[in-house]
Amino acid sequence: MTSRVGQLRAHLNLAMSTSSVAQPLWKSAIDNALKKDKEATVYQLATISSNSTLSLAPHVRTHVHRGFLSPLTPAQPLLLTTTDIRTPKAADIASTPAVAIAWWVAGTQEQFRISGTAHILPSLEAASSGGPGSTIAKKLRDEFPGERLAGKECDWDGKRKEIFDSLSSHMRASWARPVPGTPLPGGYAAAKEWPETLPGLSDVDGGTVTGTVAEQAKGAFRNFALVVVEPTEVDYVELGIIPNQRTKFRREGDGWVKEIVVP
Repeated sequence: MTSRVGQLRAHLNLAMSTSSVAQPLWKSAIDNALKKDKEATVYQLATISSNSTLSLAPHVRTHVHRGFLSPLTPAQPLLLTTTDIRTPKAADIASTPAVAIAWWVAGTQEQFRISGTAHILPSLEAASSGGPGSTIAKKLRDEFPGERLAGKECDWDGKRKEIFDSLSSHMRASWARPVPGTPLPGGYAAAKEWPETLPGLSDVDGGTVTGTVAEQAKGAFRNFALVVVEPTEVDYVELGIIPNQRTKFRREGDGWVKEIVVP
């Protein structure tokens, strides 16, 4: 009898442990939606402006989803995207890290609105260069909570390089342009002088690419920053079914509280 009770307790503890580390339902819903609509990798990210003349003004930009990361537990997925460390968005997040995402998946008629905290990991070179955005870059890099988010073993700089190398050559070249949003003397014609494509850092480090192109790729990688969004609330709406369904998820401790609400 004692042995049987012990087995039941062990089974219950295993069940509780498995439940506590399961990925949240909203994450499973996003995974399923992206399997059905592989083109739905673009969402809108809103930040609060750091410009004192525009008090609490929201700014919204289009971002490409670069994947999820769950280094500590599946119950705490992190969203990954990227930015140019020289943009005002970096200053916004350095000042006010609260962000919101609106993600519409047309193929499944589902909407995910995700609220949370954003963290930016810029390059060490950007943080110490003394160039445009270096002050913000240093602040963001110094305050990046890498160990809290992923433990001591996670190589965040390696992940930043991995994502940079995974981008298209045209996308990598976009980080080699002058500071985004600054005046462009000579008009649109001046853009013809910018590189159209750039290799990844693996090719540069391996010696496959040298000279001017290698320097341009290094410059692009210096400006390239990883954005990590730590969700705290998710509002999930299913418009592809009748009647429509809407579910809210709120992070509490290591788990999520679910509430069914009116669409």
